[in-house]
Amino acid sequence: MRYLYVIFIILSAASLSFSQGDKNELNQIGFSFAMGVDEAEKGYEVSLQLINPSALSGEKPIKNSPYVVYKASGKTIDAALEHLSVYMSRHLHLKQMQIIVIGEKMARNRPIHEIANYLLQATDIPANVLVVTTRDATAYEMLKVFAPVEGFSGLEITSILQKLGRKIPQTASDIKIDLMQQGKDLTLPYIYIMGKRKQGEKQANFETLKPTHLAYGGTALFKGEKLKGFIDSRESLYLYMLEKKTSNFLLAASCPKDEKNYFTFKVSGSRPKLRDVKINGDNIRFLFDLKLDGTVSQYNCRHDLGDPETIELLKKELVKDIEHHVEEGMVVFRNYEIDPFGLGVMLEKHSQQEWDTIKARWPALLKTTSISIDADIRIPNIGDFKVGSE
Repeated sequence: MRYLYVIFIILSAASLSFSQGDKNELNQIGFSFAMGVDEAEKGYEVSLQLINPSALSGEKPIKNSPYVVYKASGKTIDAALEHLSVYMSRHLHLKQMQIIVIGEKMARNRPIHEIANYLLQATDIPANVLVVTTRDATAYEMLKVFAPVEGFSGLEITSILQKLGRKIPQTASDIKIDLMQQGKDLTLPYIYIMGKRKQGEKQANFETLKPTHLAYGGTALFKGEKLKGFIDSRESLYLYMLEKKTSNFLLAASCPKDEKNYFTFKVSGSRPKLRDVKINGDNIRFLFDLKLDGTVSQYNCRHDLGDPETIELLKKELVKDIEHHVEEGMVVFRNYEIDPFGLGVMLEKHSQQEWDTIKARWPALLKTTSISIDADIRIPNIGDFKVGSE
């Protein structure tokens, strides 16, 4: 992976050189793939993870770090970047930026549109750069972690988000759209440090069998423009399942009439659709059709999977599991009075007239809102399972 970075850096430098007509050498340019934004006493604290080409190429006899992290403060993000550039011997190159990490404290105390607007207006940062927030750590601390698999924490965050099989990553454009929509609150993926932070900041983290690493925690929930709380990765799964098409995830449900044992359903495709909305005064019920395709990947139940009645019993257990977890999420959303599902947007599309009568009290009306799910579950292949444990 590190050698791929060397090639990428060289090609990027050559492209930059040809397009600008100058003769900048590689050792005059500082490449960054990840930026952190934290709250400072008077403005912003910006950190950059800068690639160290000499360490990756192995040209120097001294074993240098594959990257370094610089930080500086300023009243604006650009001012902080200007202060940061003073500390560096290279010209900053941000056109290959992949990830923007917003510190938890920054997300809780400052309106998110400040960063979204900056990213959309900045000419030297790609408009499709991904945005995440942190939990129990600053963005600067995240970028300092030596990622044991990918080598660079910035790349590790990007890889984690893109492999999940559902639309979790958010860009500045996505943030602006969510902020402008009435009837849906903003969500961002969040990352946390798994392990000892101090250990992760040492290069020896590459060499240990139990390294500190970064992990996807779940979804950060915003009310208006500020972070209010978190739900974990499993709770987030059910949020995305009803909001959009998803795939490649597992559901674990109790065996029929045997809550001590479980079976696992591996979902290959999920397609949600809002069928109807029932409104009776302040009581609102959303009825969803949910189509799931998948296979049974682990089976610890006594019922014979070759029996069609068993398949129907398993489907009922899966629906119970989904509705239970959706309701757990709704409890959190009611407490915060936020609507990350976008139920308000769905209601507006379903009936503009109904939405107009309640939108002034949304999302406070979530306290009297419920969700019902009618799931159509297809299990075309049961594998070699016949009878489970006795």
